[in-house]
Amino acid sequence: MKINKIFLLLVLGLIGCNSGSKSNEKNSSRFLGQVDNVKTKNCQKCNFGAVNFANENWNHLSREQLEQFICSFDSSCEWPTELMETRKNQNFGIAWDLLFILFDKYFDDFIETFEENNSISRDYLIQLFSLPAVYDLPHRQILSKLQELDGLTTLQLELLNAFKQSVTAGDKLLIEQK
Repeated sequence: MKINKIFLLLVLGLIGCNSGSKSNEKNSSRFLGQVDNVKTKNCQKCNFGAVNFANENWNHLSREQLEQFICSFDSSCEWPTELMETRKNQNFGIAWDLLFILFDKYFDDFIETFEENNSISRDYLIQLFSLPAVYDLPHRQILSKLQELDGLTTLQLELLNAFKQSVTAGDKLLIEQK
């Protein structure tokens, strides 16, 4: 039980940083149904409209919409309560769940976007991907797909290592809980 609380605090700490930013206050008060137009290769951080749009249309996203979603993740974001939901008395972000679901569903596009767009907060996302996999999200499926890639780039290798760490750490936590 203590491990779950520590993990939850770690995740929420990574997702909700930089509480004093005025630009983030403006973004978090923005109507969540609004999707900002972001041209390919550009990134708008903390674009909660793009996250909400991806949540509502997760099964039919274009490459640009996926890119807008990925770009939204940054350590400076203050995730609004509208993007949070409660399960078993613990808060989990819809954005967190979508990150893994969309990575699995749109694996090739996700990898290409991650490789091509230098404005994406790669280090931050790799940190998120390396957190222990203790929830029913497709960590193992993504790890398997990464292991099947031939001639890994440096970034793909970083992703592979992050997901290996995530699955291994998650397995250890689950064993400790038993």
